[in-house]
Amino acid sequence: MRFLAFTVLTALSACSGPGSLSDEALSRPRSQPVSSEEALADFDAVWEIIRDQHFDPDFGGVDWDAVKVELRPQAARAQNQREVRLVIVEMLDRLGQSHFNLISKQVAGGSVDATSGEWSASASGGVGIDLRWRGGQLLVTRVEAGSPAELAGVELGWALEEVDGSTLTRVPEVFEGRDPRYTANGMRQLAQRAMFGAVGSEAEFLFYDLGGSPNSLRLARQRRDIRTSQFGNLPNFQLEFWTNRIPEGDREFGLIHFSNWFLPVAGPIDEAVDEFRDCDGLILDLRGNGGGALALVMGLAGHFFEDRRALGTHMQREQDLTYRANPRLVNTAGERVSPVSSPLAILVDETSGSASEVFAGGLQSTGRARVFGEISMGAVLPSRTSTLPSGDVLLHAFADFLTPDGTRLEGRGVVPDELVPMSRESLAGGHDPQLQAAIMWLATASSPR
Repeated sequence: MRFLAFTVLTALSACSGPGSLSDEALSRPRSQPVSSEEALADFDAVWEIIRDQHFDPDFGGVDWDAVKVELRPQAARAQNQREVRLVIVEMLDRLGQSHFNLISKQVAGGSVDATSGEWSASASGGVGIDLRWRGGQLLVTRVEAGSPAELAGVELGWALEEVDGSTLTRVPEVFEGRDPRYTANGMRQLAQRAMFGAVGSEAEFLFYDLGGSPNSLRLARQRRDIRTSQFGNLPNFQLEFWTNRIPEGDREFGLIHFSNWFLPVAGPIDEAVDEFRDCDGLILDLRGNGGGALALVMGLAGHFFEDRRALGTHMQREQDLTYRANPRLVNTAGERVSPVSSPLAILVDETSGSASEVFAGGLQSTGRARVFGEISMGAVLPSRTSTLPSGDVLLHAFADFLTPDGTRLEGRGVVPDELVPMSRESLAGGHDPQLQAAIMWLATASSPR
């Protein structure tokens, strides 16, 4: 059994919460007719899977039998697949927990990218920026070197307002009353849908610079440096991976960023750790990383421990399962090495979820790493998938998670050792404040080699 811990919000048919939302991907095709028997087959399958496999036999205080009595007649009256899905989404929403998602069979088939929510072939191009939702604005928090955005003069702290005349800052009604971290995630993903497109295609981007003046820029999308991953019956994931060496006085630090914990980045991560063994410290940037396969968490953690240190425990209905670091004593060239002993900093924010929270929370609680940034997503329940009679896929949590010091991260998130807000003011100097805080700590925590 391959265990997952990852979050997909507006990209899929139901969010991983807490709470569940319908999405445009959920409704493709919008009017596929269903019989009452077909509708109830899916509804009953979802209800029974959760009844039998949920880690809490009391369902967090939710009367699961009453939920069925209330909502099953609505499913029976559904006229099409979209209406069936909406009823199931409402049922999942009653749990108020992460990792209960309904993934439409069209999305699960892999034709839709889970990162952008768009058809993969038309989402391979971008303009080289990343965004965060702060204070009602989509702030530019990263500008890729040599990208169309950088060449056009886009700077950190600028606010993106429109793409091709479509306003990106209008908060959908479905986000009302949600955890601010959830809304921030959703707004970023909606903006990504607008930003990404076919390689070579052009779009009109309306930014407001640091002085508040509008800047309308026509930018051509270039190929994004991504790796595509298909995991089981889940949709395609487009994975980002990049590294950097950061000189700081007489010291040098290695920076590793990846956007999901899936196999295509496992080799590059190991190679990057080997490359940075001579550095005075390492920074793992898990911002924008919604999670993935937990086996990779144990593998990466093994680079930083000499023993099989516990990273946390899955609390299941019938038994518990402790996750441990697997010490890495051989490098990618097959040579014997010792685990990395230099100081380790981890960056997180509200876009860091699931497996990223397992990793960050585990290493934080053992004292092996210091965490910087903002409170993570708080969506950390391990999950598995089940295919429904219609072909739709149910992602459902089967365990709770506790860090080695007994902290429950679901809903709470990883609280950084150093809280560093990302704001327009903090970005105005042209530097990433969270990264800078990590560098400053490493400069004092390490000794030059």
